[in-house]
Amino acid sequence: MVAQRDVLEMLRDAAVRALDESWDMELPSTLVEREWVTALRSLRVSLRGTWPELGLDVLLRGPERDEPYGPSDARIFGESVDAFLVALGVASADDVASAVARLLDRRMYRDPELAGPATHAGIDVVRAAHRILGIVLDGDAFWHLKEFTANTEALEWDIHDRQAWESAHAETGSERSILERLSLFRGLRPRRRAAALPMYQPPAGPRVNVAILAATGPAEHQPWVEPGSHIWFSVSVGPQQPDDDAPAPLPRFSLPKRTPRELIDVVVLPDASGDEPLESQPSGQLRISPDGPFAVTRPAGRGPVGNGDSRRLYFALQAPDHPGDWRVRCVLAVRGVVVHVEQVTVVVGEGDTESSAQTTFQLVEDLAAPAALAGLDTATLALCASGGGAGMQGFSFLLADEDGIEAAQVYLPSYRVSAFVDAVRVAIDEVTWVTREPYVQGAVTWHSWNWAALGDPQYVATHLVALARAGRPVWEDLSEALDRFPDLAARLREKLTPRGVVQLAVEQDADLVVPVQFLYDFPLRTTAPLGELSVCDATMEWLGALVGEPSSDDEHHGPDEPSCVAGPCPQEGDDSRVCIAGFWGYWHQVSSNLASTTALSVPSR
Repeated sequence: MVAQRDVLEMLRDAAVRALDESWDMELPSTLVEREWVTALRSLRVSLRGTWPELGLDVLLRGPERDEPYGPSDARIFGESVDAFLVALGVASADDVASAVARLLDRRMYRDPELAGPATHAGIDVVRAAHRILGIVLDGDAFWHLKEFTANTEALEWDIHDRQAWESAHAETGSERSILERLSLFRGLRPRRRAAALPMYQPPAGPRVNVAILAATGPAEHQPWVEPGSHIWFSVSVGPQQPDDDAPAPLPRFSLPKRTPRELIDVVVLPDASGDEPLESQPSGQLRISPDGPFAVTRPAGRGPVGNGDSRRLYFALQAPDHPGDWRVRCVLAVRGVVVHVEQVTVVVGEGDTESSAQTTFQLVEDLAAPAALAGLDTATLALCASGGGAGMQGFSFLLADEDGIEAAQVYLPSYRVSAFVDAVRVAIDEVTWVTREPYVQGAVTWHSWNWAALGDPQYVATHLVALARAGRPVWEDLSEALDRFPDLAARLREKLTPRGVVQLAVEQDADLVVPVQFLYDFPLRTTAPLGELSVCDATMEWLGALVGEPSSDDEHHGPDEPSCVAGPCPQEGDDSRVCIAGFWGYWHQVSSNLASTTALSVPSR
């Protein structure tokens, strides 16, 4: 097993390498954190059994090891370095100052023999970050930090010399003063001021806060904006405090807090004021904080205060040229899944009303609770359905990757969407009618998922054709609207070719719940009579194996999927044949999330 002292040196070298690799990054950024994680993964391989034995899995967000005698000093040092590097990437002066104080605090370590080496290693890490620190901190703060580091190093050498003297005179302990004989005073130094602790209470769950700011002048919320004016749309997430300028009290410190690596992408979608498509703004990114404001990891715009604001995202918008209400939607997504939508009604032109905001979609109750976000699968596509006004239905397409979210907002006439919904209802109703009585539209009967068979394969195939003929025109309308955003449209078609995960987020003002499962994106002659259209041979063979009379047992012996799913369809390109793989609900994993006050929450214990 590798000695802890050697592990401390390895962790220090990993941190210094991460800083060297990201010395020229533009803040805020996650680059230094990514380099640190890469170095940790290499270190985990080289340390093998020592890595989990010292509880270092938590540095890569692994499970915590049961440590009956407390955390190892290597873990304490590693988590302190992790908090410091994350604070650097966020570019928060307060977080950096707090992280440095923890990193250079020898009182955290359990083994007195390791306290000195760990503190010296922390000094090396801080000095390796001097260039980045000079950007994050102003002149006075940077000078004080360098002085603090130098004083800490001088103190460590004093402690080292005194311990050497004590070791040499161990047999003559009576000659030492009370300060030298009692370990309580070993390494004594002036303590930094700590926040008041008795009144500390865990903060409430975070809230999405939005504001409209003028392009120039003081950073104050504007109750209304001038037509055609340029504005900043500000977004922050954090607990509500009576006074934003007052620092929140801190909990008592034991171990450095495990900084979550969960990130939230934020994109703003304003309604277009004319016929021209409105390009989406560059998205921003926030890091989830368990007990405070979410920190900016990728800004969207400079904002009225430049790059100095580490708690708010700023999006540059231009108000419409004519007075009235202007809708701007703020969408928050985790791993590509929409978790929150805040709709802002901006009042353009002076009037009796003021700009206001409301939550129109909420998937999770507490954005800061890791358990609430743990079950979210990464989405290939997120689709938000919202009201468009004037007989229109709005659809927002969101594609996420490491660089953020690319989004486009399109509109369809409500009557086209309503006709699609009605066609799907009729087809589903007839397909699931399995009693011997004549079909009566709207009557209540058992459905196929209640252990009853679908009936004759040809009967089911006819309805699959009807569903495809209803779903294909809607997809053509959506695809045509998306062609006004050529880059996103091309990327969307590329991402939807393999099987993936599609989320439908239905906002409160949406008129209809669109059955995206029945969108059909294979070629099809939708104007042809039903008699000229049929399902492909592979789909028909599959239906024949699975669809039949009700059975006394629940087992089936047919294939799980038609052969055209694993390879090309036998009738690929034939626009008179319907393949089941062309339906979104079969090809992709589709989830429909309704706007509801019963958002997902962490189960109570």
